[in-house]
Order: sequence, then structure tokens, then C-alpha cells
Amino acid sequence: MKNKGAMLDLFGTLKKQSGGLSLVKRHSVYSQETCGSHKTKRGAMFGLDARIALAIFGALSVISGAALYSAIQNSKVVSLITDLSETTKAVEAYSLDVGSLPTLSTSKYEVGELVADINTVKGWNGPYLSYEQCSSDKTCLNHPNYTVLQVREYTDAGFGGKQGVDQASPSMCTATNCFLYVVQYGLTPDLADAIDEYIDGTKDRKNGKVRVSIDSSDNSSVFIKEFSTLLFK
Repeated sequence: MKNKGAMLDLFGTLKKQSGGLSLVKRHSVYSQETCGSHKTKRGAMFGLDARIALAIFGALSVISGAALYSAIQNSKVVSLITDLSETTKAVEAYSLDVGSLPTLSTSKYEVGELVADINTVKGWNGPYLSYEQCSSDKTCLNHPNYTVLQVREYTDAGFGGKQGVDQASPSMCTATNCFLYVVQYGLTPDLADAIDEYIDGTKDRKNGKVRVSIDSSDNSSVFIKEFSTLLFK
């Protein structure tokens, strides 16, 4: 009887231990499943976060690229306007020294006189610009970045526009309407229009201080009106 009771006690103890082990095992499996679920959720969230981050970086790169292009374009505009302003100052300095504007040849001034050593002209104290004259053509100078530069005279009537679309030709000077224009050739339409907007505050190719002329191949020129040449006549 004692042995039978002992056997029953031992069986009960083993049953309790087995139940405890089963509970531990179930808890372990539950923990693993829960952990796996959390990992899956974290992985999904990480994937979503990564996609959002990539979208943000993509948008920022587009914005940064546009801002960089705008900054480069603006620097080109300011630089060229400064160059053309220096050309105007050179003409003014020449006229003060010599007492007249450079020689006029059919609406084009012989700007070679601004850079060439002309001993025959009384008062000449140049060179007034660092540019070189265009080979044998005294009416133009070579700009280091944008082909040739000229100084011309026209009336203040509207002209410019795109060839074959709305282009209007400039008018020759009259006894009461004559202005000096510094002209830069070899520009893109975007740059020419940007100069127009920078100086005049709006893109109007035919009016204002700046006139923009574009040929059929999109080669563009800016004409910047400076002062009345009647003051020197």
C-alpha cells in the first residue's frame, strides 16, 4: 500500500511538472510568434519610412537642381549686364577724352577705336576696354563668352521679337530721336529674356530699355538702350 501511494504521489508530481513544461513551451512559442510579428511590422514600417525618405530626397534634389540652375543663370545675367555696362562707360570715357563719340558707320559705331592705339585722334587715352577688335571689322569687338559686341544707334521705337513670328526691325535715327544701344550677340533666348526681365522687370522683347531679337535658329541678341546720342551732335 505504501508503495502504491508513493507511486501515485510520484505520478502527480510528474504530471504537474509536465504541465509546467507545456506552459513554458507554449509561452516560448507565443513569444517567438509575437517577436516575429513585431519584426515583420518593424520591417514594414522601415520599408515605408525608406520610401518616404527617398521621395523627400527626390523632391529636394529636384528643388536643389532648380535652385542651382536659377543661381547659375542669375550669375550669368549679372555678369553680362556688368560687361555691357562697362562698354557704355568706355564709350563715355572715350567721348570725354576725344570730345565726340566713336566714328559712326551706317548705324554702327567703330568700337575698335575704344581698344586700338589711335595716335591720330587728339585726346585718346585708351584702351578703354580689354576686348579685342573683330579681325578687320572696326564696328565690333570679340566678347570672350558670347561672340561679338557692337554699339549702334536707333530710335526709341519698339523693335525686336522672333524672326518669322513677331519680329520688328529697328528704325534709323532722326533729328529728334536717336539713342545709343550696346548690343550683345550669341545668346540663348532664355538668357536674353532673363536680361530683359532683370533690367525691365518684365519680358517684353520689343519695348523698354532692353530689346531682344531672336533669329530662326534661336540665336539671340540683346539691345540695351543707354543714352541719347543727340547730346554729342
